[in-house]
Amino acid sequence: MTVISATPGGTTNVVVPRPRTIVLIGSPQPTEGHPNQFVRAAIRCEPKGPDTMWLVEERGYANPKQDSFHADDVKRAAEEAGVELVWFWDSPPAKLFAPINRQAVTSIKRLVAYSHGIAQLTTFCYGWADIDPGLPDFGLANAEVFKLDPARFAPNCEIELNSCNSGSNAVDWMSGEEKPDTSLAKALDRRLGQPVKAWTGRTSYHDINNGGVRILPSEIWTQGSRRPDLKEVASRGIGRVPRFETFNP
Repeated sequence: MTVISATPGGTTNVVVPRPRTIVLIGSPQPTEGHPNQFVRAAIRCEPKGPDTMWLVEERGYANPKQDSFHADDVKRAAEEAGVELVWFWDSPPAKLFAPINRQAVTSIKRLVAYSHGIAQLTTFCYGWADIDPGLPDFGLANAEVFKLDPARFAPNCEIELNSCNSGSNAVDWMSGEEKPDTSLAKALDRRLGQPVKAWTGRTSYHDINNGGVRILPSEIWTQGSRRPDLKEVASRGIGRVPRFETFNP
């Protein structure tokens, strides 16, 4: 995109990068009830067309033990949405960061993640190790955010982490006390110098899986269930009440 800028000495052609949306999509767990929920979220919630890139964890979708939603299904969905599809995995770790860092300077207007997560780690591959030792949990961790190049992000970039506990602090398991400002969202806002929206507890994709467009806070009593969600009970027991909050640098 070229913009004509008036200057005292005449006019100057200023090349302005096309604004891009980068969507980070995690793979399903082996026993996922809705293995396509993160792709569904990308389809329903994010822009379509060539200025959007889906950056998708490959090995969970490609694993033959994941028998209900495959890499070919992801490719088909990306083609229908008209987006750029880029696969990544954990070896080497730069596979995740390289596609982001090669974007034009100030071109990324939105970075959003749809995935599983635990405190200090958005787990793009999660829960496979017991079935396939070659698939350890991995994702975007506090210790790795320094690999992101802040120059690639536009001023006032929208940054969202729609994964469980992306805004949760680490907990000292001896004392039970939170360690302040230790969340992934906080590490990311420090690195990029921009606000980050993230979840302080567990998320629910129930609305997405039922035709909606919302990521919701997890509930102890889910709709239609006769039993409480014990994982949510435990999470709230250590103070992780799910809220979608903004973390400022």
